[in-house]
Amino acid sequence: MTSRSVVGTIFILLAVFGCKLSQGPDRSTSISINPDSPSQLVTRSQPLVPSTFSVAARNAYSTQFNVPSSARVRGTFRASGGSGNDIQVFIVDAENHRMMENGEPFRSFYNSGKVSSGSIDIQLPPGTSYIVFNNKFSFLTNKAISAEISLEQ
Repeated sequence: MTSRSVVGTIFILLAVFGCKLSQGPDRSTSISINPDSPSQLVTRSQPLVPSTFSVAARNAYSTQFNVPSSARVRGTFRASGGSGNDIQVFIVDAENHRMMENGEPFRSFYNSGKVSSGSIDIQLPPGTSYIVFNNKFSFLTNKAISAEISLEQ
């Protein structure tokens, strides 16, 4: 048996037994054996808001959530009610949520503007965050919200 056929046989065995070749940082080759099926990325998803809810005129709906490392907020929302069928959606950290509640200028990770629908897909830093559905600009009309927004880890 030649060295070429020995190398070919080793690669076939590695493929059959679910082995994976990878380059280590020192440029040497390392082998990881996975006796099960190939690994799959598992994403845990935590809903942040109910699928339907309402926001009263001159009010906001706010919910707090904790962001571990490597988490994203993803989803969509739609508002109905009033002449514009609109809502403002913000995602802020704890300090900026306090400032928002006090009517002070604040910064946000996400600001939809006044829209009837939107989508969110943002990476957040670790810590406490809030998602806020703001209807304070509407003096008379409640807004019906449908949303599918989750924290994905």
